[in-house]
This record gives sequence, C-alpha cells and structure tokens, in this order.
Amino acid sequence: MSKIKFLQHFSLYCRDLPAMHKFYNEILGLPEMPRPHFPFPGYWFEAGADHQIHLAKVSDTHVKHSISDNEDSYMDHHIGMVTEDLEGMKERLKANDIPFHDEPYGYPQIFFRDPENNLIEVASTAMFDME
Repeated sequence: MSKIKFLQHFSLYCRDLPAMHKFYNEILGLPEMPRPHFPFPGYWFEAGADHQIHLAKVSDTHVKHSISDNEDSYMDHHIGMVTEDLEGMKERLKANDIPFHDEPYGYPQIFFRDPENNLIEVASTAMFDME
C-alpha cells in the first residue's frame, strides 16, 4: 500500500492576490518560488524544507464566504508553522497592525488571520521541548 510521505503544499484561493502576496512574502517573510505558467494568477512560497504555500486568484463568484463561522476564534481550520523567534514574529505582526491571540493555551504559540481571513498558527520551537 502506498503511503503519504509528507504534506508538500497548502493552497489558498484569494480574492485580493496583492494583499495576500504582501502578507506571506513581506510580513511572514516566506521566500517566493518559481511557479509554472498557469491560466490564472498566483504565487508559490517556500515554507520550510520541501513545504510550500500556494496562492491562487479566483473569480469573485468562486468563493462566496469563509468556510467557518468562527471569525473571532482561534478554534478553526488553520495553517500551522514553527519559528525559532516567536518574539520577533510578534513584533513583526505588531508593526503591521495585525492582531493576534498570544499563547491562548499557555504554550509559546500565537494565532492570527491573513488578509483573506484564513487562520494561521505560529508556534515556537520551544513548544516542542516541553513535551
């Protein structure tokens, strides 16, 4: 039986592609990667070794609303990332006026939303030393 080796990428549909590009590239600091020529605009970003986040522009009629009604909660579908500098990430978010939930479970992690309202978790590598 074939087995999945690892999650290679996560793809997000976007209404406002420039805002999403700025967020993932400039605010989160993910490097942009080469992308094949597709019949729709988008970007690919490196999110660690062999992991990627793909953004794709959709027509205004493709996505009607968020998949979740939990707009103000950190209990939602989300992308999880890890950093060695959680304090630096907090400072970067503050500098860009992006609100975040700070360590809601008592662990070194934060939750915040991108410009399309997708939930993102960033945990510190220190969190994994606690196990």
